[in-house]
Amino acid sequence: MNNIILRYVGLTDPNFKFIVNSDNEYNRYEHRGKDHHKALITRATLESDIMRCPDCGYLEHVTKYGYTDDIEIYLPTTNGYDNRLIVKKQRFHCDSCNTKFNAKSHDLLDNSKFSRPLMNQIIAMSQDDISQKSIARSLRVSTSSVHRIINSDQTYYYDFQRQLPSVLCFDEVRTSAHNMSFVYADGEAHQLIEILPDRLSKNIKEHFLGYSLQNRRQVEYVIIDLNANYGQFVRGLFPNAKIIIDRFHIVQRVAQALTGQRVADQRSIEDKRYSREYAIMKSQWRLFMKSYDKLNKNTRVYLAGVKELMTEEEALDLVFRSFPTLHATWLTYQAVLEAMHEQNIQKFSDILVGYSPLRNAMDTAISTFSKNLAGVLEILRSPWSNGVIEGINRKIKQISRTAYGYRNQLNFFRRIRTQLVHPRIIPA
Repeated sequence: MNNIILRYVGLTDPNFKFIVNSDNEYNRYEHRGKDHHKALITRATLESDIMRCPDCGYLEHVTKYGYTDDIEIYLPTTNGYDNRLIVKKQRFHCDSCNTKFNAKSHDLLDNSKFSRPLMNQIIAMSQDDISQKSIARSLRVSTSSVHRIINSDQTYYYDFQRQLPSVLCFDEVRTSAHNMSFVYADGEAHQLIEILPDRLSKNIKEHFLGYSLQNRRQVEYVIIDLNANYGQFVRGLFPNAKIIIDRFHIVQRVAQALTGQRVADQRSIEDKRYSREYAIMKSQWRLFMKSYDKLNKNTRVYLAGVKELMTEEEALDLVFRSFPTLHATWLTYQAVLEAMHEQNIQKFSDILVGYSPLRNAMDTAISTFSKNLAGVLEILRSPWSNGVIEGINRKIKQISRTAYGYRNQLNFFRRIRTQLVHPRIIPA
């Protein structure tokens, strides 16, 4: 029966001897806390064989010296109830040095009312997308205690002995106090490796120099966005790596250029109230972003805003007849979409060679692609992308939203590690 109770309350030490009440029950309900909630109380003694004196080290001079007063210990919750253990610890006395000490258990922590199983339960819950307040409310403990346990015994250091993967993904994400932090991940295992407090090139280079040159030489691909600063130091840090410009950022750049031209032409219309072109650009803006292959070219439908029956292709043609620059920008956008979809290097190269300046944001986008041509063409050859790290950034943002933001960046990084990097347990 003692072993059954031991397992039920989440403890493992057989030195706990449970006390049966006068009504032959080993636990009972009592009220605890300011809200007088029900708590399931179990009573026990913690006994042990004669222990060696912690001060002088003698064993033969140690004698049993009674028991301590009642000590209330928080246990893991069961069936939603606050589960607590009231324990009396065996006391010992050393006749040699007059030292008094108590029996110890690996299930209990020194100078703490929390049991080790409860602390591991808190850490296990912190690995899910749950706020500290919700954890505290579920386990009937204070929020400050949950915060202290989550951040306990977690010295924040960088592991430069780890083996760098052959595919590295670089990106940045907004963290506490609106700071932008640098993030890099394993493109093969889809795992976050590390997050740095800022995205300054100097600090990023210093961080990666912590890895050995032999380790950095094993990196084969580094996937980045169109941030020019990354390309400057990647070649020096990873001598054998090929730089890949992520396809999402390539498409995003030309899409932004197209949107900018559409908005500019839309605002240039003087009589907006009676302009069909304005109505199409205003209410049917999604048509401009669609791939040409997915446009409705045969069936006329009622377009809200325009209040006419027409195909999607006819709606675009109506606008393009009045705005030739928007048409040319749209054609470039469609050509880039097609080359990316087909992963056709020749088509993309032809776009750059045959492009005629339009005096808008598309000129800047094409110029950027030309400057980073090697990285842009590499994405058309390889199967890798930055989708891995975009998903990780989404999880990081969700952690921040769940907690309604973090003021302390270090606490935020610790929670990110707990949820995304590796699990933790309270060491024995």
